[in-house]
Amino acid sequence: MKTTLHAVLCIVIRLGAVLLAVEVFAALPALLGMRDRAFFAMELGFAALALLLAVVLWLRPGWLARCALRASDDLPLEGGIDADGLQRIAFATLGAWFLIEGLADAISTGAALWQLHVMRDRYPGMQLPTGQWGGLIRAVVSLVAGAALMLGSQGLAVLLQRLRGRAPVQVVSPDDHAGMTPRG
Repeated sequence: MKTTLHAVLCIVIRLGAVLLAVEVFAALPALLGMRDRAFFAMELGFAALALLLAVVLWLRPGWLARCALRASDDLPLEGGIDADGLQRIAFATLGAWFLIEGLADAISTGAALWQLHVMRDRYPGMQLPTGQWGGLIRAVVSLVAGAALMLGSQGLAVLLQRLRGRAPVQVVSPDDHAGMTPRG
């Protein structure tokens, strides 16, 4: 596979644009529940600007990529990885992202729950907020999904190939068939 550093940067910039848009859409339910109208309008404006930035980065990633590269840095990149290999690497990388994010969330939520538990011992009538348990459950789901994506990236890539109607290609060495005998 042959590509350039500029093309790889454009892909990474588009990925960042998608992540930015997803973060904004994920924050909208909390934003819509705000009671202070002035703060709501300000936050809605920031969300609209972030979505506008995501759209611009998606449509024109080359602008930012050219700023990041000098003309001499745009070297051709060559590798022996095919498209299916890149897809497996992408799934495994996404799984690692989910795993690390879930681990960080689980540690911070677990520490907060522990502090609340200690405070509950001091103040017997205090109830644990249900939102903390939801955060811990979300962190565990992220951990499990990340591990599944990391470990099952090859199977997921093969499944997507089959769903697209393309049979998976398996490279077989001639040495693999040395001990085989034909069946009669």
